[in-house]
Amino acid sequence: MIKSSLHALVEAGAETVVFVSGSATGSPCEEAQRLEGGRIPINLAEATPLAECTQTDSCVCRYDEWPPAGSQEAKLKTWENDGGRR
Repeated sequence: MIKSSLHALVEAGAETVVFVSGSATGSPCEEAQRLEGGRIPINLAEATPLAECTQTDSCVCRYDEWPPAGSQEAKLKTWENDGGRR
């Protein structure tokens, strides 16, 4: 069984995720479009396809970790978690 991106992010210890909408056959459903780019605490993130999804057969929505690995935000988060030590 392939793990969902959300499940993998939970296992990796992510705290916040960003929703990325997608459809294999065109535009994503309205709910996915509404959530696009939204930052969500991982404990509130819903598995995909979303319950309101009208395109479950072509849904390719996913979550990515926020902040993205290697970004300035991620480096700051790491620095803050280390108590400001280098």
